[in-house]
Amino acid sequence: MRTTEETRKLIEALTDEQAQKQLQEIESQIDNTIFDTRPHRKPTYIYYYERLTDATKSILSRSGYKVKESDNQHDGYSAKISWETISEK
Repeated sequence: MRTTEETRKLIEALTDEQAQKQLQEIESQIDNTIFDTRPHRKPTYIYYYERLTDATKSILSRSGYKVKESDNQHDGYSAKISWETISEK
């Protein structure tokens, strides 16, 4: 039988693995958005449609991204991940 400490470590490892997978997907989506060659103003956010882990949200926040989650019956779950703030004059 595994000890509680071993179980905690296993959960942390799985959470870290899931967070790294999400972060790779988010980074790829951001790259696709900012390197889009069509001539238009580059967006300052993306929408991510899988539920974010707490670890992913924490890493994004520490890295300077703003994360706003939305969950409703009509649209389902989405997380708006933005990287630029526009100051109001």
